[in-house]
Amino acid sequence: MLSTNQLDSKVTDLPSDTPPAKPPKKKWKIAVIALAAAVILVPVIGFCLFMVSLSGGLQGILLNAKSAPDPQSSSLVAKRATATSAINDAFIELDKITGLTSYATSTHDSCYKGQNNWKVKDGYAYRCTYRATNFYGFNGDFRQRMIDFEQQITASGWKSEDEDSPLRQIMTDYYDEYYGKPQQVHGEAGEAYLVSNLPTPSAGYDKDGKILEITYAEKATKDTFQVEFAQNITRATLFQGYDKKNFQDVGQLFKEITANNTYVFVVSVQKTYYQD
Repeated sequence: MLSTNQLDSKVTDLPSDTPPAKPPKKKWKIAVIALAAAVILVPVIGFCLFMVSLSGGLQGILLNAKSAPDPQSSSLVAKRATATSAINDAFIELDKITGLTSYATSTHDSCYKGQNNWKVKDGYAYRCTYRATNFYGFNGDFRQRMIDFEQQITASGWKSEDEDSPLRQIMTDYYDEYYGKPQQVHGEAGEAYLVSNLPTPSAGYDKDGKILEITYAEKATKDTFQVEFAQNITRATLFQGYDKKNFQDVGQLFKEITANNTYVFVVSVQKTYYQD
């Protein structure tokens, strides 16, 4: 018969059901893997953020991903017709209140892509704008005629985008100061200062989403570039997908107007009819 001590010894010698303890994990392997991932991901994430920044941020990426509109779609055709009608009505009113008679009209219709990148943020993917330009001629007091014109259009609801009376200010600061005087070229007296040398109201005038801009010249003007350029849509980008111009031959038209008029006055009205 076994003693108590012998029984305890036998129980102790029995195999245990508890599995042996696992060796400790090698934490350094996890650290190496994490470090390697960081080394790879950080430059990748940085590059991605850099590219997003170059594209104008998230908004720029979304805008740049949009598709160009179809200028011949029924929707855009209808919107273009509405804009054209609104501009035609504007000129009917302008001719009535100013007493000016138009010699010719040019039109420019364009759809263009906005720029959205790190440097330029237009805030739109695409725009479509219609512009009409009327060419007028008149004689008499140019200074007073311009002041009267600004007062007349202001009374009919056109508002300057930068100051109350920019055209009057131009007459005071430039016409009164320089008109008719020789221009200084490299310290020497050059040709006389003409109305075509005057600045124009840079921001134009706004009414119901339409923008009115003006340009002027006179019979003695030799360079008619500004008169010709006035036919083009302004505040647009160079990335044009659709561009339809019905422009006047300004050289020939200038001769026609100045045959009986001292001054050539150009009025342009444009309206954006699509933006996405």
